[in-house]
Amino acid sequence: KKNYFFKRNKLLSDDNFDNKRYILGEREVKTLISLAKLHGYDTSTLNHKTLVDLGAGDQHTKKSIEDRGIQYIGLDIDALNFETDFFPLEDNSADIVISLAVLEHLNDPSIFLKEIYRVLKPGGLIYLSTPNFRLCYKTFYNDYTHVKPYTPESIESLLQAFEYYNP
Repeated sequence: KKNYFFKRNKLLSDDNFDNKRYILGEREVKTLISLAKLHGYDTSTLNHKTLVDLGAGDQHTKKSIEDRGIQYIGLDIDALNFETDFFPLEDNSADIVISLAVLEHLNDPSIFLKEIYRVLKPGGLIYLSTPNFRLCYKTFYNDYTHVKPYTPESIESLLQAFEYYNP
């Protein structure tokens, strides 16, 4: 997986991709803010919050996040193994934790989810995304690093098992 990480980031580090990365990051941040509002999270006070991006990769969300006055911390598999390592962060130190397209790469997300809960402040926000297996079942395993598919129902039951689910 680390070889995949380095090859992917080398491709994405080309200067021609800077604008595209920013546009993609801005789209993700706008989606995060919209969903947070729908769930009653106060987005008017985002500045001075701390956001942890798990699976940060090329950090395409960093500029959009920092432009809003949010402290950005990015962690990826070059620094730790999400299935076995503890995050190098204090308990209750993050207001928001995002993880975009990481869960499907983990055989066992137990430590990953426990660590998210540990570093998240009470009342904090978790934003997870993963391919919907119902929509991509024909191509899901074309990415050899995908190991575990999810549907909306399986994500819900996974989060309920870790007491994260708050409809």
